[in-house]
Amino acid sequence: MVAVEVVARDHKGQAISGLTADDFQVSEQIGGKREQHPQKIAAFRAVSVAEIAAQDKGKLTLPAGVYTNLVTMDKAPVPPTVLLVDGLNTDRASQMQVHRQMIKMLASIPDDVPVAVFLLGRRLSLIRNFTTDPKLLKAALQKSSSVGADNGTEVEPVDDPNALSALLEDTNFPAASLNEIEQFER
Repeated sequence: MVAVEVVARDHKGQAISGLTADDFQVSEQIGGKREQHPQKIAAFRAVSVAEIAAQDKGKLTLPAGVYTNLVTMDKAPVPPTVLLVDGLNTDRASQMQVHRQMIKMLASIPDDVPVAVFLLGRRLSLIRNFTTDPKLLKAALQKSSSVGADNGTEVEPVDDPNALSALLEDTNFPAASLNEIEQFER
């Protein structure tokens, strides 16, 4: 399943509310062919940024002189976002248009939503890990578009510090799964 975030605005730039899954059509274009294959929308959720901002963050308020060591975790109201720059299946003529649209999309994402940027070339590379800093994200998109479809020079995943397998090495990720990821990256 692929999650697609959509920001719907009217001609004045105001957010459109009340949309349902029936208001959208998702289709897949395979290869360079013109035909579109309709896809089913399996799940739909409308998220209002205004409602999220107005929600109580669930912070515990204590009377004066009362202290606690209770750790409260703020639940992210929206899931983190991954931008995948497809340098493998996107022709060079379309890559600049994709880059412009991604920059526009970054401007519309709320400030508290973590975003990561990946580049798919001959292998999957992490360009920028999850961050909410728009300058770092814009720089990551610049880097991904400058590398382009040829995805730089060929580097073994175990030698590339940006490879997903290298990032997962320092975690408790199972070794067998790491080997499978390295095989995929090759």
